[in-house]
Amino acid sequence: MKRTFSLLFAVMTKCPDSHPYPLGGGLQCCRASVKLNDSSLGAGDCDGGKVRFDSSAGCCIGGMVEPCEDQVVGCNTGKRSEYTII
Repeated sequence: MKRTFSLLFAVMTKCPDSHPYPLGGGLQCCRASVKLNDSSLGAGDCDGGKVRFDSSAGCCIGGMVEPCEDQVVGCNTGKRSEYTII
């Protein structure tokens, strides 16, 4: 039996050069590459480590965060091909 699968891929928007680090699931872009070091913020995620895609947007140092242009799919770093299955 032959099976056919259909997938819809959406290319994520790149964070702007001024705020190149995606966080908050890609819905925000941070200017700094490291997070605040304050465990009382961001549900304990603000540990001073590197900004990750899943980091809390409240952890961006000095509030240097901008919303991603695409609030549906989100943003990435633009450094490699990243896709989201919708």
